[in-house]
Amino acid sequence: MILALARRFAFSPVSGHRSSSIRIIFSLMFSMAVLMTAIGVMDYLQRGRFEGIRGAISFDITVEGDETAKMRTRYPHADIFLYGETEVLADGNPYILRYIDDDYHGDLIMVSGDRRALLVPYSIYASKGFSDMTIVSLEKKESGRTIPSSQEYNISGSYLLSGTSASMLFLPLSESNQDTPLFTAIKGVDGKEASVLRSDGFSAISWSEKEDSLYSAFMIERTMMIVILSLLFIVILVSLKSSISVLVRDKEREMHEAVVLGMRRGEVFLAVLFSSWLVITIALIGGFALSIVILRLASSYFTRFYFLESEIAMHYGLFFAFSLILFLFSLLFSLLSMRKTWEKDAMEVLCG
Repeated sequence: MILALARRFAFSPVSGHRSSSIRIIFSLMFSMAVLMTAIGVMDYLQRGRFEGIRGAISFDITVEGDETAKMRTRYPHADIFLYGETEVLADGNPYILRYIDDDYHGDLIMVSGDRRALLVPYSIYASKGFSDMTIVSLEKKESGRTIPSSQEYNISGSYLLSGTSASMLFLPLSESNQDTPLFTAIKGVDGKEASVLRSDGFSAISWSEKEDSLYSAFMIERTMMIVILSLLFIVILVSLKSSISVLVRDKEREMHEAVVLGMRRGEVFLAVLFSSWLVITIALIGGFALSIVILRLASSYFTRFYFLESEIAMHYGLFFAFSLILFLFSLLFSLLSMRKTWEKDAMEVLCG
């Protein structure tokens, strides 16, 4: 009896119940789809920017020294390469100088003719000649003293690091001297493997350990972004409260008639609550499906026009949390609306 009455309250054509429920379904469905799409796209762009920075300045695991042979045996499916790195002055400005060779798998994007981009005096990526640059580094002499050493290079290419404006210079690995610290980079391996390598005697560090401050800042920024966007959910709750109030007000006559015919008020309340839950369930199913479709289309767009490989993720946990909140608040809004209904005199409602 309760379920039958709930279905009537939700979709009976009498008194416009069906049209009201359909309007609520479409409103809630599109609102949830827009919210989840906004969160998914913003998180995707933020993660892409972070991955661009991380891919340029650090790798999944970095091992001190030339351990390329051992690492390639250990991780045959990973990208493993050797590079050197030191701090230098170039034309009076501080830079990180990275020595790389043909095996290097860092994120470099060529920007021809852009002097504001990173200067890369590396012939393999040459686009056109620009100018000479004087690089000053510290060099250890045979006497044991460390003194500044300067050398002039012809800048043959201009590059941007994906998603960052980090001050870095690149030179061929053959240009490094014997005092240049060497590192073995590993890409395509879980960063947790760093602790395994350390237990085996290697001096290894994962990207999250090496870039702890960057990772912490990213997580804080990402969390705040999701929290701020989630505040839009308040608009959905306000709309839901208004919708439930309208639905209950439209059903006042039928509810009082049901009580006169012998139904308990609690049973009538359950019928109203189940009718609102039925409408919310349909709206959430539609909103979920619409979100997936929009995110798939957005992923295809970014992949095609921005050459980004990963797909925009659907935040399933967040959608489930929002859905649970909707059901709980619908219970509260139904209670508040029903209390106002029972405060009215039954005869006034029936004879009005």
